[in-house]
Amino acid sequence: MTEMVEGNNGETPIESAAPVDESRPEWLPEKFWVEGKPAYDKLAQSYGELEKMRGNLREKLVEELTTERLAARPEAPNAYKLPEHEKLDQEQLEASGVVQWWRQFAHDQGYNQEQFETAINTYADLQVKEIEESYQREFQKLGESATARIEAVQLWAGNYFNEEEQVAISAACTSAAGVAAMEKLMSALKGSGVVDNTMFEKKPEPTRADVEKMMQDRRYWHPADRDPAFVRQVEEFFAKTFR
Repeated sequence: MTEMVEGNNGETPIESAAPVDESRPEWLPEKFWVEGKPAYDKLAQSYGELEKMRGNLREKLVEELTTERLAARPEAPNAYKLPEHEKLDQEQLEASGVVQWWRQFAHDQGYNQEQFETAINTYADLQVKEIEESYQREFQKLGESATARIEAVQLWAGNYFNEEEQVAISAACTSAAGVAAMEKLMSALKGSGVVDNTMFEKKPEPTRADVEKMMQDRRYWHPADRDPAFVRQVEEFFAKTFR
């Protein structure tokens, strides 16, 4: 508000104090405006109720999501079914302490069957990959004649040892040092009269029926009992057949 003040010759306008506006601010709801001033106590009370309602809503939402998540899990840890995997042995998995731990953990976390299987399949794939990479490193250490050296040991062991003993020898021959050790044993026994020298002679090429039978052997398909030399015989047969 502007007005002229006496003694100023009427030349200079001077601003006078504007009256205080005691009307309700637009941002403040009417219920919080009492007797021309804000009702802070009501405002605080309303805010508290809002916070409480928001907290209850959050708890309800979390409860609903948890219920929905747990509804998809099996009733008990042992109810999880092991996946059918060509590289997994069901009996060994059932007896594995790691699998029992994973079942309990998955159940506690509310994982469903698919999540349970995914973890086991992923673990199996990683294990197989590590075994194959390790074998390739050892295979390279044997040099260019690696295949022939492994086959010679395998054929000799097949003639001289029983099936259980062959498994142990195959396990030893997963490393270059193991193959070298078996070669020393073969060399020491050859011509000593302890074994028949015909044991060192190379066997005839396997037939398709022989190879199909080999493919059903655990030494071919089982990741734990997998015998690289045994597997290579199968692969080389098909390579020669279809080349």
